[in-house]
Amino acid sequence: KSLNFAVVYGTSAKGLAYNFNMPLDKARELLKKYFDAYPVLAVFLKMFGQRCLDKGYTVTLGGRKRFLSFELNPAAQEQYKEQGKALRQAVNTLPQGTSADMIKQALIFMYFNNPFGLENFRPLLTVHDEIVVEFKQDILEQAKEFIADCMKRSGELFMKLIPTAFNISVGNFWIKD
Repeated sequence: KSLNFAVVYGTSAKGLAYNFNMPLDKARELLKKYFDAYPVLAVFLKMFGQRCLDKGYTVTLGGRKRFLSFELNPAAQEQYKEQGKALRQAVNTLPQGTSADMIKQALIFMYFNNPFGLENFRPLLTVHDEIVVEFKQDILEQAKEFIADCMKRSGELFMKLIPTAFNISVGNFWIKD
């Protein structure tokens, strides 16, 4: 699971070696095996990254642009490092930025479609990919259904062909799942 996220978020062999505390040769071998097993993903990431470099920005599925901090400069000594950083930014923004778009849309649904009133149900904050909501105990089941509906609708807006998944945890205080 960790390798899948690392690859989709644009890791390099160096990043993999560092984050998984393994030798660089082993990280290179692992990435090669991964992309040999998923050649379409390898081609997509390469083409998507290059297209973003050519345009100078990347775009989330929600349409938000992230301009890349990279300019083509053949005279630069460390050109490949800057290009690699920009490629990772481009590839990372697609899943992570789209996830942020989905969270924001779910918050919009919760706020504007709130059937309980703000005194009974109130989105408080987000923490990375989580939404913290405060609500009265007596609407627990209805609140969970409402949250699930908002999350599902948000996911369907952005992920037309891929079902999205989420968890709802209830407690007296926030705990990172």
